[in-house]
Amino acid sequence: MKIKHFFPLILFICLAYNFKAFGQQTNRQINLKLTDAATKTTRTYALNSMVYACGRAFTCSLNIDFKQNMDAFLLKWVAGEIKETEGVMTIEDADLGKQPRTIVFKGATADNTSESLVSRDNSSYIQMALTVKSLVVDGVTIYTEAQKVK
Repeated sequence: MKIKHFFPLILFICLAYNFKAFGQQTNRQINLKLTDAATKTTRTYALNSMVYACGRAFTCSLNIDFKQNMDAFLLKWVAGEIKETEGVMTIEDADLGKQPRTIVFKGATADNTSESLVSRDNSSYIQMALTVKSLVVDGVTIYTEAQKVK
């Protein structure tokens, strides 16, 4: 029966402190700074998610899920008017105060793009698949075209 007496004390301690372990999600922000290699025109985009996949003998690709609508810069890139881009992605856990992760890529070409438009919530969902010539994650070179196996 002594357990009943400790329950209010434990509850009070838990409420007195801001515990992240009790169902709160961290505020993670993923941003992409994209630059046209030829003109040095730069745009910044918010992302929902990104995935990179690299194979030493083949290619390195990025799959990006945008949080915002396509603008003229992205449409020109998809249409082939902008040939290659460079980019820097930062992944930041704002609530935890951790050092942001940085993903740098060069020589990116847009391979596949899909845009889904939804009428009920007036939003669009944009995914892009890119092939890159080099990929560096937190200062470590993950892939360069020079690493391809001949």
